[in-house]
Amino acid sequence: MNVRTNLRRVFFAALVTLAALLMRVQAAQQLPPEYDEIVYLRRAQLYADGIRSGNWAALLEDDTPENPPLAKLIFGAALATQAQEPPLDPEPGASLSPALLLPARLTSVLFSAFGVFVATLLSPPAGVALALHSLHVRYASVAMLEALPFAASLLCAFAYRRSRGRWNAWLALSGIALGVTAASKYLYCVVGLAVLAEHALSGGREAWRRRLRDAAAWGLLALATFFALDPFLWPDPLGRLASSLSFHATNSALAVNNTKYVAWQPLLWLTAPATQRIGMLPAFDALVLCAAVLGLPALWRRGRSFVVWLGLGAAFLFVYSNKWPQYPLAIVAPLCLSAGAAVEAGAALLRRGRRGEVLRARRHRAAFVAAAAATA
Repeated sequence: MNVRTNLRRVFFAALVTLAALLMRVQAAQQLPPEYDEIVYLRRAQLYADGIRSGNWAALLEDDTPENPPLAKLIFGAALATQAQEPPLDPEPGASLSPALLLPARLTSVLFSAFGVFVATLLSPPAGVALALHSLHVRYASVAMLEALPFAASLLCAFAYRRSRGRWNAWLALSGIALGVTAASKYLYCVVGLAVLAEHALSGGREAWRRRLRDAAAWGLLALATFFALDPFLWPDPLGRLASSLSFHATNSALAVNNTKYVAWQPLLWLTAPATQRIGMLPAFDALVLCAAVLGLPALWRRGRSFVVWLGLGAAFLFVYSNKWPQYPLAIVAPLCLSAGAAVEAGAALLRRGRRGEVLRARRHRAAFVAAAAATA
């Protein structure tokens, strides 16, 4: 793309992001509290107290170790700028004051809008689809953990595409973004496997040493970023990491047994609107899913990592016992990219069809003129 095309795309991405930002601010103000918000904001309050008092040891603890603490730490930093609120009641259904809820939610909104911006840079139709996708509007606008790892995983994929698989600042940024993703929520790290798969399959056989060296540097940078941004691990890195990861294996069966979700529940979450409170289009999410299926061949030609990302993420969602409604958000980014690829492929077909019609009209006109000249 030339400079003018790049500027147009950035300008369009800014417009889409602004619209998405306004929608998500409205969602942050109107959506009722989620149960998980109480859990994470209780921990964020403790982090905020530690920041205010200078008790940095408080940042090394986490009573929800199944998910890394970075998003909760950022919520705590946002709360530390506000007047101190009474500790939250841990009971389900406890009330949340706007003074406690909104600063954390608006932090999520900023990360959410950044994710839309990155998606639009990758594919303008995909950015529009993400801006309107109700799962993203709902779960990336509240004080849950989704907005930051969603945006970071998209940035990881975007930066890798810009790096062209070679060690440079873009590939370093991709590794850092993967580390941020891992320090926020493990589920979104499937993007790293997708990037590795494309990196391994790209290039000729003679360049395998360079690819291996670049992949090692990328992975080490991601690991270093993850460790630096996860202070919960610092006192006992291996022990605490093992307990954090093992939680999902030991608790997922119990969690799903306490719900009535079916094995294909992620598909249902992806086809039903997650919220109607801010005028979402009822069937839009289902349309995105259908377009994504049609766009898979075009997406594969554009970047195999996007299809691998979608495939691995979907496989995990169907196999994993927990079926909570926010989990499918982990594959909404590649879904929207695939839907965007379908739209762009359809537009290209239309342009080629119109170009063919113009050429045929010119040939017919030339033949008519020649025939008229011959009979004159």
